[in-house]
Amino acid sequence: MRKNGLKSIATKILLQLIAKRGNTLWVPESTLRLENVMLAAFDTAKQGNKNIMSGVATVNSTYSSICSKNSEFTDVNDKLSCMMSTLLKLIDAYNKRNKQPPKEVVVFANSCSNDQIGIYHTFMINPLLQKLE
Repeated sequence: MRKNGLKSIATKILLQLIAKRGNTLWVPESTLRLENVMLAAFDTAKQGNKNIMSGVATVNSTYSSICSKNSEFTDVNDKLSCMMSTLLKLIDAYNKRNKQPPKEVVVFANSCSNDQIGIYHTFMINPLLQKLE
């Protein structure tokens, strides 16, 4: 343990053990205080002949605790509805943890050009708002 390289490896292993036990290693700080805001992000992957949608979201006010959900969708026409159902599961996880739903949900989605924003509103955001009511 006297060598610096070995200390660094031991420290990293220890940090992983601490994190896996549920402790928070670090918390991002913001000058803006956002209350009851959930951050969510999605990505897709093809695994064999399956399309997998993964969603991850923060479930606490310091954004240091997350929840993830995976879903399978058949084709590109089913992608936004899969994204919506995954987001509803993430909101439910936030609700169970905080005993109230988030006031705001910020969704990060990659590869969304200006002409696709209307599609997101039509097939995801508007139906999501109706389901949340």
